[in-house]
Amino acid sequence: MDLATSCVVNGQLLSESEQLEEGLELIMKGLQIAVERDLLDLVRVAIMLLRNLYQQNPSEVAEAWRKATSIEPPE
Repeated sequence: MDLATSCVVNGQLLSESEQLEEGLELIMKGLQIAVERDLLDLVRVAIMLLRNLYQQNPSEVAEAWRKATSIEPPE
């Protein structure tokens, strides 16, 4: 398993086990690597996970996003 996939999968597991901030950071790291390596399927998966997390708990995900990136979450 490559680093990008590992980050996304582990991020999903962490976010599902109430470690949202750590999980979100890993998903975003995996997304960044996937974009750099042009891994379009993994980019789609990571974006879907981020959207689902946001739909489940918008305020908590937005706060974790701000902490991880120092910017507002995208729309």
